[in-house]
Amino acid sequence: MNKLIQITLLGVALSQLHGCAAVVAGGAATGAAVATDRRTAGVFVGDQEIELRAMSRLREALPQKTGSISATSYNRQVLLTGQVPDESTRARATEVVKGVPDVRTVFNELSISGVTSFASRANDTTITGNVKTRLLRNESVPGTQIKVVTETGAERWKTTVTSEVISAPLVDGGLVIVRSGDGRTFGLNAADGTRKWVFDRGLPNLSVRGNGSPVAGGEMVYLCYDDGAVIALRMADGQRAWEQLVAQPDGRNELERLADVDGEIQVGLSELYATSFRGQTMAITLSNARPLWTRDVGGYGGLAMSTDKVVLADND
Repeated sequence: MNKLIQITLLGVALSQLHGCAAVVAGGAATGAAVATDRRTAGVFVGDQEIELRAMSRLREALPQKTGSISATSYNRQVLLTGQVPDESTRARATEVVKGVPDVRTVFNELSISGVTSFASRANDTTITGNVKTRLLRNESVPGTQIKVVTETGAERWKTTVTSEVISAPLVDGGLVIVRSGDGRTFGLNAADGTRKWVFDRGLPNLSVRGNGSPVAGGEMVYLCYDDGAVIALRMADGQRAWEQLVAQPDGRNELERLADVDGEIQVGLSELYATSFRGQTMAITLSNARPLWTRDVGGYGGLAMSTDKVVLADND
């Protein structure tokens, strides 16, 4: 197997390992803030403000120790990378950034070491370029919408799952949520990769190749499946909260019964939107999975959401 490009995951994280059923964090690219970019303009600007405020507060709290610290914010989740001289400085950096208004979570990837050399920083830049190139070459990955932050080359953790990973994992609430190609979803501890829970669901005999990425909403994670269903799991323990069929598999043979929900689903304030390969689109309440409306239009590619519209392309 070729050498893996290893990425620590922030926000909607990426693990496309070309046939190897492994999930890797840390390593050659210690930070990747992966945006499919569903952030609104307000959230995008808010993330920029968080980064500025975080660095300003770090400079005030840790004078002469912040020259090699970087703060990257995505969806109010902040990734700290760089080098600090000791553990107390590392812990203090987390406390300072947690105090910035609107910050949800802090991922502290600061290493305790001297400031990296010019050669090391140049190597990081090369790795960043190589990662971006590979992402852009993969048609199933939105490479133009992925921000890569490279910092040192030490692998943090690596774990295996039961089948190939062909959709972007989700990082939220201290977990990495990973879909494998055999119908299982894994909740992994973001700190060390240990398995917290597994949700196992069977697959139809025939399906369209592809898995929609997990999407977070409050204390839930939302998944779409090849049998036309959308499922809500509790983030804490992976237990199913509700399930709703977007499209009913129906037909005389397996090809006619294809009903995959494989594209992007969208989560609003109180509702979820999903579309199926069979050509049905549905709005579902987040609280109890009640269908709000359905339309006989839809497709494989998923949908997008603006302020007051849902946008999709049908199969025609």
